[in-house]
Amino acid sequence: MSEFVARLIELGEGRNDRAHDLSLGDHVLGRGVGVDVTLDHVDVSRRHAELVVTPDGAMIRDLGSKNGFIVDGRSVSQASLEHGSRVTFGEMRLRFEHHGARVDRLLARSGELTVRRPKPATNPAKLAVKRRPSLLVPIVATLTFTLLLTALLVLG
Repeated sequence: MSEFVARLIELGEGRNDRAHDLSLGDHVLGRGVGVDVTLDHVDVSRRHAELVVTPDGAMIRDLGSKNGFIVDGRSVSQASLEHGSRVTFGEMRLRFEHHGARVDRLLARSGELTVRRPKPATNPAKLAVKRRPSLLVPIVATLTFTLLLTALLVLG
C-alpha cells in the first residue's frame, strides 16, 4: 500500500473541502474514466494535467487541455508546486498540501540547511540484477603488456 505524502483539496461552495490523497509518483488529473484523481467539474478536461509528486514538492503540467490552468495567480503550462500552492482549473479551485516540503522550507528559512530526506527503498527486483563488471581495464592492460613484450623481443 502506498503512503500518502501530499493532497489536493477542492475549495469552494459545494465542494466541502474534498481531499484527494497523493502518494509519490505520477498522477493524471481530469474528469474522464481512468484518471488517477477525478475532478468533477465542467471546466476540467477528461485528461487535464499530470501531477508528479516528489519528496520535496510536486510538478504539474498541462496535458493539452482546452482551458489550461493557473498556479498561484499565473497562467502556465507547467509549474512547480509547494505546500500551499493554489491551482485553478477554470472555476474549480484546489490547494496543494505537502507537509514534508513545508517543513523543509521552514527549516531552510530558519538557517538549517542540512535537511536531507532518506532515499526511497530500492525495488528488491532491481537488487537481484547484478551489473557485470567492465572488461575494459583488463583488456587495455593485456594489450599494453603484449605491446611492451613484443617491443622488448623485437628491439632486444
